[in-house]
Amino acid sequence: SWTVEVSGEYRFALASDDQSVLYLTKNDDPSSRREIAALSSWVPRGSFEGRNGQVSLPIRLERGDRVTIEARQVEGSGGDHLQVARQFPDGRWEKPIGGGVEPTGNVPLLRRVIGAALEGGRLSDAPGVATLALDAGLPTVVRRAALHALEEWCEPGPRDPVQGEIWEVSEGDRDPDDLRETVGDALTQLATRGSGELGAVARELAVDLGVALPLDLSRSILRDETEASASRTAALDRLCDEGGETKAAAIRIALASDDPLLRVRAREWWGETAERWAEVDRVLAAGPIAERQGTVQSLARAGSAPADQRIEQLFDRFLAGSLPPALSLEVVEAMEFRAEEIGEERWARYQQTLPEGDELAPYRITEFGGDRNRGRRIFREHPVAQCSRCHIAEGDGGVAGPPLDGLGKTQTRAQLLESIILPNAAISEGYGTGGEPSAMPQVHFALEASEIRDLVEFLATLGD
Repeated sequence: SWTVEVSGEYRFALASDDQSVLYLTKNDDPSSRREIAALSSWVPRGSFEGRNGQVSLPIRLERGDRVTIEARQVEGSGGDHLQVARQFPDGRWEKPIGGGVEPTGNVPLLRRVIGAALEGGRLSDAPGVATLALDAGLPTVVRRAALHALEEWCEPGPRDPVQGEIWEVSEGDRDPDDLRETVGDALTQLATRGSGELGAVARELAVDLGVALPLDLSRSILRDETEASASRTAALDRLCDEGGETKAAAIRIALASDDPLLRVRAREWWGETAERWAEVDRVLAAGPIAERQGTVQSLARAGSAPADQRIEQLFDRFLAGSLPPALSLEVVEAMEFRAEEIGEERWARYQQTLPEGDELAPYRITEFGGDRNRGRRIFREHPVAQCSRCHIAEGDGGVAGPPLDGLGKTQTRAQLLESIILPNAAISEGYGTGGEPSAMPQVHFALEASEIRDLVEFLATLGD
């Protein structure tokens, strides 16, 4: 137990042999005790990243809070150990607790340097950013920011990733081929030895830029059910590019996976075959929602007559009100993407159904079908939305805005969506006086439609 000295967001992580679970209790209140991290299999001593659930989500702690963490371990056979690490709001890790705090590496300055490099877009700065991503001695928050800058290098987002403000980036040197030649070796190193989120992002980015990862590494990633979906998809693409039995074996592994989006990608590698379209129809009729959503997105990418025919059929069901609501966003986006080739009459019919002046109407398709875990991450970690800075959810967060725990029991999904898109439409009692507008910004401008849907799903399930 300890008393928090600096308010902010903390993370905790486990390393154990064999299984373990980590609980956190605040201010000696037994009702606040909750599981924040867990390991389902052993990891080496000091290995605090790389497994799903091993690192907690950010947890908001206030100065003066009394915090108790409780770790429990199950021993199977062989050796045994149990370690807990914590990350402070400034990005420093103490690995393990009691083992000393890593140097800050001047986190705020380094983040500004990374942001300036992304803004300027000078190719000569890219190797320096890649070096920061590779430096295991730096805090994870800095390495993550460096990788994010390389992800966005060719097409920067509308907002400064450090300050969250709208910015105008320089034209710079943003050619993907040039970037690959400049940072390809660094990405290969990080993709090969990186673990957890950093390794996953590096592998995905390497494939996007056309960096050929080692085949053995790709096979290992593809088979590992604990790897991120994006990493496994990138590994599948790398192996399929080889053709022959390497491709065939990779597709078999992917189709047998528990990952629905990996299965979708594997079918794309079948090409325009009867086998593929039979499987597509089977999934669209009765597959898991996530796999059906991914399959609709796959139809839009295909750009073929069989794919367009299925988009038409799904969109007609949407207009008739017979499509499962959880598929609405994917179907509408697929039709918008392919409207010029399919024929714009259907798209025009949809536009006519949107009431003029109703700002919420285009977003109604985001009420259902989101992913709660992704929504939680957006709530906790999105660099612009920053919901948790003002709102408490699942016992953690700021107090500038109304607490959100239990919100799903008192608000409909339509009301939750309205609060995101039009925060001034309905203001909670005590958080706006004398007709003053809500202090909550319109964060939806910084979110993709799918992110809005995930956020709605998270909010709707608070209190379940």
